[in-house]
Amino acid sequence: GYPGTWRTPNNWGNAGKSRDEALADEQQRIQALKSQETVHIFHRKDVKSEARNPRGATLSKPLIFSEEELVRAAGAKYVRLTVTDHLSPRADDIDAFIAMEREMAHDERLHVHCGMGLGRTTIFIVMHDILRNAAMLSFDDIIERQRKFNPGRSLDNNKDVSD
Repeated sequence: GYPGTWRTPNNWGNAGKSRDEALADEQQRIQALKSQETVHIFHRKDVKSEARNPRGATLSKPLIFSEEELVRAAGAKYVRLTVTDHLSPRADDIDAFIAMEREMAHDERLHVHCGMGLGRTTIFIVMHDILRNAAMLSFDDIIERQRKFNPGRSLDNNKDVSD
């Protein structure tokens, strides 16, 4: 199969939407795809760069699954966070993440991803590390550890993120 994502300018398809609105929109888009005879998919880099002849594939009567359906079918738990790219998480996504953390057994593993694995992923991996290890490690130690695990993540403590 082919993984897919929707691309909008700046990846802001969910900008201004509540978590519930973003999830409802996603379900409507998935249902619309499931009803199509053919589906055209294009390489994300070509879409982002607005390539004249984007690489892609045309699928005839494809089976369409949401990410959640695939993850749960594999026997794993799933929480969908609807954080808009380049923006900080809203309170409802932070609440959903913390609720998930509280339900996790100490030995359970966490898999987090976003489009590039740098910004939104970093936010939640650091939050996970803080929630699990703040009693033993300082904030600076956690940030430094995350920097060493994955250089290139967005971990600039001195960046002004005010509006």
